[in-house]
Amino acid sequence: MSDDNELLKSYKTRFDSFLKLKSFKEENILHSRKYFEESSLLLRKPIPKKLDVYCIVAGLPFQDDFIDYLKNLKTKLSSILMDSLYYLVEDSCQAVELLVAKWPDDEFNENINKQLIKYFSNTQFNPITLKTGGVQIHDDGCIILRCIDENARFRSLRKDIINNIDILSTRQSSWVHIPIGRILEPIDFKKTSLLKKFCISSQNQKPYKTIINKFHFVHEQQWYQTNIDFLHTFNAI
Repeated sequence: MSDDNELLKSYKTRFDSFLKLKSFKEENILHSRKYFEESSLLLRKPIPKKLDVYCIVAGLPFQDDFIDYLKNLKTKLSSILMDSLYYLVEDSCQAVELLVAKWPDDEFNENINKQLIKYFSNTQFNPITLKTGGVQIHDDGCIILRCIDENARFRSLRKDIINNIDILSTRQSSWVHIPIGRILEPIDFKKTSLLKKFCISSQNQKPYKTIINKFHFVHEQQWYQTNIDFLHTFNAI
């Protein structure tokens, strides 16, 4: 089985958990609500919680045409969710995660950051093409855009970094996805059914492509990249 098929299979396994739902109940969305300030949820104006993460991402922002593509997806999601409580990632904050150098519950290790900068100083990479694979929703209310990296080059770069920096956390994504948002309250059968149809339709559409020609090493201080410091930028050759 090819790397692409393995990736799609992994996406599908998680997506199937949503397809089994008839509606979103309170217990389904409790996990998603943990990413937001409780007071903001009560006011129905979700604000992501503060955190302390160091990571390498692409995007922030993506190319204009790809941002427009993402906007269109979010507009369609909004038209289904309507007055339900949900959160959609801001256009300028959309990103795809290469790896995490520090998770919120990790101790800060400055050596990791130094080694990441040294790695990219010594390692050149070519622009990476991402192609979309449609939207999927999970049974906890998480919404993502599935992507596939042509020739598995995004995933290969991630593996090479992890193999070369042995003090990195083993908790790393195996996906190439873009977070879109989260559903933050129960929704009924009708809306859930419409969301299923939208996801399946988007997955059957012709892939949209975008080029990654740089990565940003950032200090993320609020979920969904809503408050970040840019520490370093690594450009493709």
